[in-house]
Amino acid sequence: MRMVIINKRPWAVGLDWSSTRMEKLSRPRLLEMAQKIDPAFDMMAVQRRLYGFGSSGGRPEDWIKARSLAAFIPLPPSFLGLFCLEDVQGETFWWIIGRQNGQNVGQGDAVYATRREAEQELKSLNELLDNSIAEIVTLDDPAQSLAWLEPLLHVGPGAVLRRRGCLEPLQKAPGRVSPAVLGAGLALGLLIGTGLAFSAWQERQAQQMALESARLARLNKEQRRQELLAHPENYFEQIWTQAPLAVDVAEPCMEALLAQPTVANGWQLSEASCSGRAVSVTWAHQSQADFLSLPDQAALKSPQLAVSRLTLATDRKARTGQNYPAILTRESAARHLYQITQQAGARLRLTFQKPEKRSIDKVELSAPWLKGEWTLNAVPGSLLQESALWRVLSAVPGLTLERISFRNEAWELQGNIYAREK
Repeated sequence: MRMVIINKRPWAVGLDWSSTRMEKLSRPRLLEMAQKIDPAFDMMAVQRRLYGFGSSGGRPEDWIKARSLAAFIPLPPSFLGLFCLEDVQGETFWWIIGRQNGQNVGQGDAVYATRREAEQELKSLNELLDNSIAEIVTLDDPAQSLAWLEPLLHVGPGAVLRRRGCLEPLQKAPGRVSPAVLGAGLALGLLIGTGLAFSAWQERQAQQMALESARLARLNKEQRRQELLAHPENYFEQIWTQAPLAVDVAEPCMEALLAQPTVANGWQLSEASCSGRAVSVTWAHQSQADFLSLPDQAALKSPQLAVSRLTLATDRKARTGQNYPAILTRESAARHLYQITQQAGARLRLTFQKPEKRSIDKVELSAPWLKGEWTLNAVPGSLLQESALWRVLSAVPGLTLERISFRNEAWELQGNIYAREK
């Protein structure tokens, strides 16, 4: 057995339940029955015609204030549950609760150290019951489990009187007043003061309200899950809609790049790139290079290298009319890029990443689009000085131009493309 605290009360889980087939047994007979199952069993709880046995570890006094969670909790007649709980020692474990025809099944109150063991037992128990269980609940952490269980565990005056699910020692301690006698005395006092019938009615009402509250909570959770799964696009940023069209990126970039001289104060331009609003130009040292007069806005990085960094003062507009799902499928996007590459006489490198994932209200969502990364190599310089290529790239939905670069007398374009899987 393990002890957990819920609603500031101790509860026992992990009892072994047996039926006496309507026969009411004396305490010695129950003790004999329990020790045939396990000699260590020394505690007992009752649920209708079932007896649950457990071991106190030699300290029955630690358990007599606890109740059996399986015997007490009001659940649907047909139910399987897997809950992650934390015991009074702070150790996390897994608890299985099983009901059929309104009673605990034999292994339907069991504890396991790992989720894997618990899931295997849950599967076996469901198969044993011919997969006939009407409701199955699994909760993955102690906080979720407590949130689900707490509303159901209302211990009203009626439950106190009946001592429903209370643990009792199978052997009475010498000189100790039995829990039954204490219960009878308490029952008499409460009966006179408040009325047993009214208290029991209140308890039934509370249980019904708790069950209905739990049912509505599960229904609302499922509705929320369905809403999230129906429109995952609402929970991921559609990055391409905030990015400018390729033509709006290319025009200021190409103007800045083509304005750079091939040689400046003896330094040879070796590579240049434009990304966002930043232009970077790398100059290689030549025999006539002037160290006192570097190229415009350049800084010396080494005796052989100087770098100019410029900032473009330009307003780059976000695009409109391309919100999901008005983007291409993955296949169609690839075909558009292949066609552009062929017409440009360039080379294409295209790769797609897996969809972005995130968790919303414990529901795992995947973005309904893929992000592709494309690179056009060996683009003829003459094409970049005309607007036709930029207009074609701008016409592809979901395509962004991220970088234009020149190196070793060759031009390269880099960007992203966002596309639906199908």
